[in-house]
Amino acid sequence: MKCENKKNPAIAPAARSLLLVLVLLTGCGELSRAFSPAPDPATDPIVGMSIPPITAMGWVNGEPNDSALAGQIVVLDFFATWCPPCVAETPNLVETQAKYRDDGVQFIGLTSETELQRETVEAFVEKYDIPWPIGLAANNLMEMLSVDSYPTTVIVGRDGRVTWRGNPLSEREAFHKALEQAVTRG
Repeated sequence: MKCENKKNPAIAPAARSLLLVLVLLTGCGELSRAFSPAPDPATDPIVGMSIPPITAMGWVNGEPNDSALAGQIVVLDFFATWCPPCVAETPNLVETQAKYRDDGVQFIGLTSETELQRETVEAFVEKYDIPWPIGLAANNLMEMLSVDSYPTTVIVGRDGRVTWRGNPLSEREAFHKALEQAVTRG
């Protein structure tokens, strides 16, 4: 018996639509994580961890200074320019950064995209008017913080410890609540 790949034009659009819905709901990364609950801050092993130095192989929009970040709240946005949920969440992050910039909140974007994709990242930054630094090829930091899908956001409190980690698109309310708590803790 032989299996043939016969395309059914009615099924293809439905399959593409289903895939798009899954990507938008789950993020770009391991599908298994998408169907499991978000890490509970009380049991997430990353929460409470001291943040390692913020490193990348290259930078767009300037390089952050670790000593200048001391005592600030830092929002690390792990994303990719090719990730539909990341693209969808970017305007919200830009708006959130504008709201909190005078409260000692610093945003830093980090991607696994390399110098070879610099022009793509620069175009993304320009298109969405992103004012914060973007680290290229930040794979080591992603590994240290157990980032396995995009988008993932990590909030670091003024004490340099992680206070929240999650998907800012599917967990928008929790993200904003965690950021507001970090700001009010002073």
